[in-house]
Amino acid sequence: MNKKAILLSPMGIFFIYTLSCGVAIMILRFIFPAEAPPLPYFSIVWRINGGLLHFLAAFPALAISALVIPFGFKIHPAETISSFSPKLFLSLKSSIVTAIAASVLYAVLFFLAFPLARDQQTNLRLQGNLYNLARHQAQQHVLSGEWAEAAQLLEICDKIWPDGYQATYLQEEAQFRLQQRRAETIDEPRSPITVGPQPLDVIDALNRAHTAMAEERFFDAHWLATIGERLARPGSPELAATRRLASIAWDEVNSLAPTAAETEAFEIFAFKQEGYISLNAQEWIRAYYIFLQLLEISPADPDIHRFFAMSVEGLRQTAFFIDEMSTALGRILTGAVFSLPLDSGRAVLRFSSLSILDDTAYGTAAEILAFDRDGQLLWRMETPYVKIMPFAARASKQKLVVLLRALDRLDETRRWQPNIHVPEQPAIPAIGTVGGNTTVNETVASTVLALPISWDDFTLLSHTMRGLPELSVTETLQAAARLGDFGHKPELFQTELIRRFSEPALLLILGIFSITLGWRLRSFRHPAFLGILMLVAMPIVFYAALNLCRILFSHLALLAVLSLGFITAALALAAFLTVLLALLLIILASQRG
Repeated sequence: MNKKAILLSPMGIFFIYTLSCGVAIMILRFIFPAEAPPLPYFSIVWRINGGLLHFLAAFPALAISALVIPFGFKIHPAETISSFSPKLFLSLKSSIVTAIAASVLYAVLFFLAFPLARDQQTNLRLQGNLYNLARHQAQQHVLSGEWAEAAQLLEICDKIWPDGYQATYLQEEAQFRLQQRRAETIDEPRSPITVGPQPLDVIDALNRAHTAMAEERFFDAHWLATIGERLARPGSPELAATRRLASIAWDEVNSLAPTAAETEAFEIFAFKQEGYISLNAQEWIRAYYIFLQLLEISPADPDIHRFFAMSVEGLRQTAFFIDEMSTALGRILTGAVFSLPLDSGRAVLRFSSLSILDDTAYGTAAEILAFDRDGQLLWRMETPYVKIMPFAARASKQKLVVLLRALDRLDETRRWQPNIHVPEQPAIPAIGTVGGNTTVNETVASTVLALPISWDDFTLLSHTMRGLPELSVTETLQAAARLGDFGHKPELFQTELIRRFSEPALLLILGIFSITLGWRLRSFRHPAFLGILMLVAMPIVFYAALNLCRILFSHLALLAVLSLGFITAALALAAFLTVLLALLLIILASQRG
C-alpha cells in the first residue's frame, strides 16, 4: 500500500483530521480564549490549557466525523454487494478498526488527560479568585491603617503572583509602614526621678537628706545632698557637710546593690521561673513568648531551649502562627461550605478561601454555625483565620481539630481570636459553656473545635466541591461509599461512575452508526464536493447528537440507580449498551451495494 493510499485510508484520515482540527482549535483558543484568564500572570498557561480542554471536549464529534468523511472523498464502484457477505466486511473492516481505535484512544484521553487539564484550569481559576480576594481585603486593611494584616494578605498575593504589579506597591507600602511603626515604638529614655519638691535652701536640703538617711532611703538622701551641694556657697561649712553626706549615702547605695552579673542572673532566673510556671499550668502561649525572649537573653542555657521546644509543641495544639499561611499554598477552594455532624446536630463551616495541603488546611474569613437536631441555631462563630489538621493521637485518628486562634511568631500583641455569638444558653462542644446573649472573645475556655470526621474524608469532601468531573475514578468510588453522612447523595457519585465508563462505549456505538450512515451516503460521483460538505457539517451534527445521547443516558442511569441500586443498574445498562452495539453491527452487516 502506497503512502497516498495510507493517507486516504479511514485510519489515516482519522489521524489527519483529528490532529488538524486539534491544532486549529488550540490556535483559535490561544488567540481568542473562551474565558479571560483569572490573572494576567496565568495568561499563556490558561490559553494553552483552555485550547486543550476544548479539543478534548470536541474529540468524540471529530472522531465520529472522521469515520464518515472517507466515504465522501472516494468514488465507490456501483457493484452489487450482498448483505452479510465477506466482501462487505472487507470493505468496512478498516472503518470498524478505526472506530475501535478511536474509542480506545478516547478512553485514555478521557480518563487521564481530561481530568488533569480540568484540574489545572480549576486551580488557575481558584488561585486567581484567592489573589483578587486577598488583594481586596489588603486594600481594606490599608485604608483602615491595619498594616500588619495587610502585609499578611499581600504575602499570599506574592505567593500566587510573584512581584505582581497589582500588589507590589501595596506590599512595599505595608512593609515601610510596619518598619516605621516599629521604630516609633522604641522606648524613650526615662527622665530622672525627683524626690518631692525642690529644697528651698541648703539647710532644708541637709535636713531632708539626714531624714532620708535615718529612714534608710539612701537614694533619696544622695539626691537631696547633691542638690544641697549645688545650693551651698563655695568654701562654706554647708558645702563640706553636703559633700560628706552625699559620699556616705552613695557608699550605702553601693553596699546594698548587687553586682551586674548577680542582677542579670537574678532577672533571668525570675523570668525563667515565670515561664516554667506558665508551662506547668499549660499556658502554652504565654510560656512560648517568655522563652522566646529568654533565647535572645541567654542562648547558652540548655533549659531555655528545652522549655521553648516544649512550649512550641503545646502551643501547636491550641493555636498556630499566622506566617504559616503565607508559605502554604496547596489545593485552593473559594467559598467552600461543609456540612458535618456535631454531637446530635450538625455544624456548617463556611470559608472565604481554603488552602489544603497533604496533612493541613488553612482557611480565611471562617464562619462556623452549630445546629441541633431540630435545625435550631445553637451558636455562631466568626474568626479571620483557622487551621485544620487531624488529631495526632492514634486513638483519635478519626477526628479533625480546627484551631481558631492565630498568633504572630514574634509579636505577642498581635493575635486573631474568634468571636462567638450565642443566642441563648447552650453548651458549646469542645469550646466551653457560654451563657446569656453575649459575644465571647478571649474569655472562651478553649479556641479548639473537634469534629467527628477523618482527614481523608475531609479532603475528599473538599475535592468534590471542585465538581464531579474533577474526581478520579477511585475518589468517586470512595465518595459514594463514605460521604453519605456529609450532605452528599451516593446515587450522584454512582451515576457519575456509570456515565464515565459509558463514554467510550457511546463513542463506539455512534462510530458504528456513523459508518452505517457513511456507507449509505458514499459517493459514486463528485467525491470532493460531498467530502467537503461532510468536513463542515458532520462535526456539528455529531457534536449535538453526542450531547443529546449523554443527557438521555445520564438521566437513564440516574433513574436506574435510584430504582435498582448501583450494581444492578450498572449491569443492566452495560447489557443495554452491549445489545445496542450488537444491533448496530447487525444493521451495518445488513447493508448491501
